[in-house]
Amino acid sequence: MVIDNADDLSTFRGSPEPGEADLGPGRKCYSNGLFNYIPRGPFGSVFYTTRNKVDALELTSEGWIIQVTEMNTKDLKTLLQTKMYDEIPDEEQCADLINNLGRLPLAIVQAASYSREAGLSRNRKKLHCQGLC
Repeated sequence: MVIDNADDLSTFRGSPEPGEADLGPGRKCYSNGLFNYIPRGPFGSVFYTTRNKVDALELTSEGWIIQVTEMNTKDLKTLLQTKMYDEIPDEEQCADLINNLGRLPLAIVQAASYSREAGLSRNRKKLHCQGLC
């Protein structure tokens, strides 16, 4: 199971229902917390993605963490240009788009895919991205 973008631990912990006791030692979440719905057992794995190492440690109960470094600008531009096929943005547009999308590879791929599918012109892409990002 993959749980992507697990950056808000309050979603996993939940919030107290009326009359429910506060979290104490050994208790990870309230009855309405997402942690209650994540399967546990000897078979299978849960893979979390988060931008916060402290959250990663809590999500994995201080288990195995794989730190992924940020892609460099050259690789991000190559990724964008590869996914844009014949509609390659100029250097300034490319840098703006990459930065507006938080330098996140998945967001860049999705934006390029949306742009191709929607058939947006270069100027409309720039305006559209500025409105979305």
